[in-house]
Amino acid sequence: MPAVGDRVRVLSLGKAAEVLAIAEDSQELTVRCGVMRLTVPLSGIEGLHGEKPMPPPPPQVHVKATSRLGGPGPAVRTERNTVDVRGLRVHEAEAAVEEHLRSANGPVWVIHGIGSGKLKRGLRQWLTTVPYVERVADAERGDGGPGCSVIYLR
Repeated sequence: MPAVGDRVRVLSLGKAAEVLAIAEDSQELTVRCGVMRLTVPLSGIEGLHGEKPMPPPPPQVHVKATSRLGGPGPAVRTERNTVDVRGLRVHEAEAAVEEHLRSANGPVWVIHGIGSGKLKRGLRQWLTTVPYVERVADAERGDGGPGCSVIYLR
């Protein structure tokens, strides 16, 4: 892998160039060849003696996503794991949430709004009686904060 200041051969030009910068993902280089400044892909260069550069290995990302029986799924809010119960009565909201919980394989986001707080309190009180609910918490600020609850399943 070339470093800043190294001399490399730009394959498209067939000329030597000096490495000025390396992109964060290490897949592109900014080089100076004479008065020209170029951005070239890592595959577009080689060492002055014909060596091919080896890109760094991609970072390992481990995502633990399993079914409800095996553990929680990914904790990313999507349209499929979000239910909007704003404007419903508590018993109507319970039915809508129950339907989502039965098919969920990870956390479920429930948008209930803030309002008077009756809907949120009623849902949370009911959720304490549901045997497969581990815990309930307010969503992150970007996901609705106190106007949205996240239900974590066992």
